[in-house]
Amino acid sequence: EDMQIDPLRELKRVLDFLNWKVSDLELEAAVEASRFDRMKMKQDRGAFLGHIRSGEVGGWKENYSPQELEAFLSIASDALMDLGYMRT
Repeated sequence: EDMQIDPLRELKRVLDFLNWKVSDLELEAAVEASRFDRMKMKQDRGAFLGHIRSGEVGGWKENYSPQELEAFLSIASDALMDLGYMRT
């Protein structure tokens, strides 16, 4: 995913789209604070109220049973293909 390859550039694109103005320093701090290893450390300390999986691109597929994956893909496969997450 583009966010994995260049998180600073991609976050800037999102913020530009939303017309949110932040300094370069704030942007860099946000990217640094949200690195996978940092988020995982926060979760392990109980300071993050969420679930951090593997941090691997495409890792979401490994969290579903075959039946769940089939049900999900029957609903979402067109959108996933349109967004470039799946190929035919």
